[in-house]
Amino acid sequence: MAGAPLRIALAIALFCAVSLYVQTDARTLQQDDGFECPTSQDNSSTTVYHQNPEDCASFYECTANSTAVLLPCPPSTYFDITKDVCTTEKPTSGCKLLD
Repeated sequence: MAGAPLRIALAIALFCAVSLYVQTDARTLQQDDGFECPTSQDNSSTTVYHQNPEDCASFYECTANSTAVLLPCPPSTYFDITKDVCTTEKPTSGCKLLD
């Protein structure tokens, strides 16, 4: 049963990821609102994240094909550009606090 803790951890991670995408409030998922993903200098196939300058509580996910998707942070959290995750710490610059 050594694999049980790993399966539980993966299930929790999947649940959290799905919860982020399913959550819909005033900040719903959007595409193509004028934000352009920077093109990769090394033709990287990785996904990168960018702060939304119009709302600190959301961020852009830029996929390998340069598609920008606006994603909300969970309630009462803000995107942290140093960690590429949503945290409870309010940013001091680079975006608007809409609270």
